[in-house]
Order: sequence, then structure tokens, then C-alpha cells
Amino acid sequence: MKKDTIQIDQDEFRLNVDIYVFREGENYISYCPSLDICSSGKNFNDAVKKNFYEAFELYADYWTEHGTLESDLKAHGWEVEAHTARPPRPQSMLERPMFSDLLSGDTPFERIVSPVRITAR
Repeated sequence: MKKDTIQIDQDEFRLNVDIYVFREGENYISYCPSLDICSSGKNFNDAVKKNFYEAFELYADYWTEHGTLESDLKAHGWEVEAHTARPPRPQSMLERPMFSDLLSGDTPFERIVSPVRITAR
């Protein structure tokens, strides 16, 4: 599966997204520009493996319960077709202040591509 895509099956969402992780003071911040989801933690693992996935699961629970996945993704600039969604173009994501500030600033960051699987409820 390509990075920054969502594959939607009857009972599962498979997702690969870029997550940018940087340190701000004593906390680590993780940010996924293609979904505009942000989380934080006292260390790298808390910010990404625990809190980001929890934020994503809450988002997935909401779209599953309310049937808003397609409209939510389109609102974030994704192109949605049948069982696949493609992320917004990089240029449009650079218009988001948090992302453009991160990339243009002096704050060091780490970019990771993270696979996520969420079971549809």
C-alpha cells in the first residue's frame, strides 16, 4: 500500500500516513498533516504509539458511528474513490499553519510513515 492512503474494506480501514514528531519544551508533539490530527506526550513513544493512535481511533470511531469518513476526508483535501482515498497534494498541506511552521522553522523533527489498522465497528 502506498504511503498516505486509506484502504477501506467491509470491516477494516488500512492506512499509511506521514507523522511528524518534534519536541516542544519537555513534550513531544506528533502531527499528521493529511488528517490534521495532533497529539503529545512526555516522550516519543507516548506522543506517537500511545496518544496519536488513541486520537486516530477516536476519529475513526466518530466517522464509523456517523458515516462521515468520505466527507471528512474530502474536507481535509483527500480524493476519495470506491475503496481507496488519496491524500491532499503537498502544496495544499503547506497552507496549514502548523505544518508550514514546522517545516520552515528551526525545530528539528522526525518524519515517520506509520501503518494503522482499525477494525470498523
